[in-house]
Amino acid sequence: MLDKTYMAATLAQRVQARLDHLNLGPVEAATKGDLERTYIRDIVKPDGKKTVTSRLMPKLAAVLQTTAAYLNGETEDPSLPSEAAPSTRELITVPKVGRVEAGEFREVLEFDDSERDFLLEQADDEFPRARMFALDVVGDSMNRSEPPIPPGAVIICVDFDDTGLPLMDGMIVALERTRNGGLTREWSVKEVVTYDDRNEFQPRSTATRHETIVVYDDPAANDGVEVKVMGIVRRISTPVPRNKPRRR
Repeated sequence: MLDKTYMAATLAQRVQARLDHLNLGPVEAATKGDLERTYIRDIVKPDGKKTVTSRLMPKLAAVLQTTAAYLNGETEDPSLPSEAAPSTRELITVPKVGRVEAGEFREVLEFDDSERDFLLEQADDEFPRARMFALDVVGDSMNRSEPPIPPGAVIICVDFDDTGLPLMDGMIVALERTRNGGLTREWSVKEVVTYDDRNEFQPRSTATRHETIVVYDDPAANDGVEVKVMGIVRRISTPVPRNKPRRR
């Protein structure tokens, strides 16, 4: 897991480095990024704030033309993904731990790991120290996401806790929801939308039956249902049918 003390100590340094690289002043950058005028100045000044909320991290990274992972200290490369060189990492073994199916609660005893499949995948360039896992996608709860996640796809995830990141708007995550004291659980994929008093995990689907999962900051408001973010979806693999009907 990312050392949060390290993140706090490097945030000001990396923000200042990006300002210098872009030849921007902190107030000018904050204005361009639709942030409060003093927001970035308060980060880089001595004894200023050294953390950024999950709601504002995307804006800060965008105006500095870098990634949240760089500002957090997770990577030494400030490049945006489109600028990054192709990965030369060796393939690693990634376990396929089950399936995600929105609205389907199953008894925990049904989750049998005795015949687990494994995939060969490249280590994640942005989170090279994070554990990885794969999940089969059942159902259409995310068939309108960007990019779409259709039924039958396999999603490759990095362990959320290992990234050290806060929840941020637009993240696509694998989610675990348990009830009945942990006896039953649901695994699903959702998109994160953050608010001041809650986090929402929303479907992106052509079907209206799929529900938004709402987690309030006040645990008493969550009706005894526990929700955990398992991982961040990093890649989507969609199989091509072997026998595709011939067009006539």
